[in-house]
Amino acid sequence: MFCYQESVSKGTPTPCTKEIWNALIDSAKVKNICRRIALLDETKKEYNETKQALKKRLPIIIPHAASFRNGRRISADAVPSGLAMLDVDHVDNPRAFLEQRVMSQMQGNQQDGCAANPDALRELLIENKIYLVAITASGKGLRLIGAREANESIEAAQMRMAKALGINEYDAVTKDLARASYVVPRAYILWMDEEGMFATEAVATEAVATEAVSYPSPASRTSPTLGEELARTEAVSYPSPASGTC
Repeated sequence: MFCYQESVSKGTPTPCTKEIWNALIDSAKVKNICRRIALLDETKKEYNETKQALKKRLPIIIPHAASFRNGRRISADAVPSGLAMLDVDHVDNPRAFLEQRVMSQMQGNQQDGCAANPDALRELLIENKIYLVAITASGKGLRLIGAREANESIEAAQMRMAKALGINEYDAVTKDLARASYVVPRAYILWMDEEGMFATEAVATEAVATEAVSYPSPASRTSPTLGEELARTEAVSYPSPASGTC
């Protein structure tokens, strides 16, 4: 179990159920925002500012935390979820990047002929308890979420997942318990083991002390709830990340 929140600046961290998760990744709001990000012109001076403004309207999940004792997204108040998140940034074609890394890893580790096995990627992800592989909201990165082994720190789990997939460079600062991840549409998800994501139990203590990081408290709630906003958002057509438009 992990938490979600209406956005980085609205709502409070709340346990995310399978039903909520599926509503989020299938919502018209999330599809629309990511579609708009994908269609931005990177040559424009305002590109980064516009992209960040759009991303901040997305719901977020907080994969490292099962709950927060005082209802605030602060690492010191977090109950660890037993999950670890791995971010790979600055990837122009995330889908091809994943395929290349995995193929290279399989060719180096398996017997002749096994690398062509169409189920090899699935087996590799299951073996390493990687429950989610998704293209990030920017369209230029990969996000992985997987299980932490017993007494394994977030950093150690990140290293293990990266090694399993042959990833040499990733965001090493994504380790605090309050770290958020923007929700993306189902079309951006390259792999998902939903049962694994929601079967992981919270871990009682951190293997390695994590610096407490506080985030701005959400403003007073004057806007519609997440459910209300998602329900009233119109459906839009949405380009696939594989089409090269993001």
